[in-house]
Amino acid sequence: MDTLTTPLYSQSEVARILGKPQSTVARWMHGYTTASGTHMPPLIDGVQEGRGYHVPFLSLAEAYVVGFLKDQGLRTRTIRDSVEAVRRRYGMEYALASQRLKTDGADIMWEEIEGDDSADLSEVVHGQGVFRAALGDRLRTITYGPAYAHRLAIPVADDVLMNIDPQQSFGQPTLAGTGVRVSDVLGRLKAGEPPASIAYDYDLPEHTVQVLQPLAA
Repeated sequence: MDTLTTPLYSQSEVARILGKPQSTVARWMHGYTTASGTHMPPLIDGVQEGRGYHVPFLSLAEAYVVGFLKDQGLRTRTIRDSVEAVRRRYGMEYALASQRLKTDGADIMWEEIEGDDSADLSEVVHGQGVFRAALGDRLRTITYGPAYAHRLAIPVADDVLMNIDPQQSFGQPTLAGTGVRVSDVLGRLKAGEPPASIAYDYDLPEHTVQVLQPLAA
């Protein structure tokens, strides 16, 4: 578990990897206080306080699952209820990064979602079977060990994946099948180098570099 729970990422890096606003990721990771003074706890386990690298790989994996729920049109309150239900049932940290989420965890979530009449669901989530299928698509991009996630494959485009493995490149995202760090490509794009030149140097399709350009903005 050490490599899975060692802080490897900053909050801003997680937001960039997941393509989510940093303020949103901060609320997931640290909770927030409502206007009435009520403190809402974090949705994600294991995130330390402070600056710098304070987010472990398993916390990133949990954020990836929470991002899926948000992408389905679920309100934060509904997500919180479903996450807390999974935690109660499993009684362990990092429940959303557990392999058990693929089995009865999906059913636990759906019970909470279905029971919230005010949940703002997108069309894809209109029944348990469809929800399980959609969640299954997301979980298939996660490689699990005996108990927990140990590698993510995050789509940047239909034919471009970022691999994230805490035991490779210090957990930094690499382009699937190449070992090229995404940060190296982004750094050169930010410096104004043309995609064709970067693609040539790293032996990448130029299309792959072009797909990464919005991340360098």
